[in-house]
Amino acid sequence: MLVQLLITIGFCCLSYFVQPFFEFQIEFWWVTLIVIAFMYVMVGLIMCTDSYRRHPHNLIFLVLFTLCFSYLISQVTSVYAYYYGGPLVLAAAALTLFMVLGLTLFAVFSRNDFNALIGAAIVLLFSFAGFGFLCIITFEPVLYQLYCAIAVSILGILLVIDTKMIIGGERSIGISMDDYVLGSLILYIDIMRIFIWILRLLAILSSRK
Repeated sequence: MLVQLLITIGFCCLSYFVQPFFEFQIEFWWVTLIVIAFMYVMVGLIMCTDSYRRHPHNLIFLVLFTLCFSYLISQVTSVYAYYYGGPLVLAAAALTLFMVLGLTLFAVFSRNDFNALIGAAIVLLFSFAGFGFLCIITFEPVLYQLYCAIAVSILGILLVIDTKMIIGGERSIGISMDDYVLGSLILYIDIMRIFIWILRLLAILSSRK
């Protein structure tokens, strides 16, 4: 997973510091659509087949997914940096790092049973979707700000659940050591989603000043 994060950071730096690459991402927007479609194909191959247990197919699919997702993340962060400044992206990254480290340590050292949180997370996700429709209808910045904050909180809960599932435990639903690619994919997606929603929240707070 650390390699995945380093690849994503490398793409973000490439998009931010190399202007022709960023211009390519903006001008050839259809490439983004192809990348998204290819990314979902990789996710389907990893999660819906036994490819995540077959070496080296699992690593190849994971690398291809990471490259696609890193391309998308780099494009998003560069756009935010262009409109709101690079420090805002760095602040979002720092807050994401602080949140992920704190929640990971909590999940690793806590002996609580997190299985009960799975049902609560499902309920929160459905409520979150309904609240999202309300934000779309009203276009109220304050509601969208609250929406982003709730999203970060829910994703934090999911990160704790997924981390506990991966490390296992006496009363936890775990995955085997052979599923390391699947575990890495899950945690990577969780972290990136937290980062994007924190970035959105900071952008809203910055625009309201």
